[in-house]
Amino acid sequence: MLSFIKTPYLQWPTRDAVTIMWETSSEATGKVTYYETERVHATGTGRFESVVVSERMVRENSRPRCIHTVTLDG
Repeated sequence: MLSFIKTPYLQWPTRDAVTIMWETSSEATGKVTYYETERVHATGTGRFESVVVSERMVRENSRPRCIHTVTLDG
């Protein structure tokens, strides 16, 4: 069964991009799903909530592997 050896973490953040890396127990092809967020002011908590219509996905463009890297641009 596929599991995380190292859970996702951020690497090399810049003004326009960030790289997400993680390690799995066996070879697989990775993908990252992400959303834009908006601050929720009405509750007074300062929380952020996902804007569901903003869902985006980035897949690794390589052969299956154990150490995964996906870069989000823009």
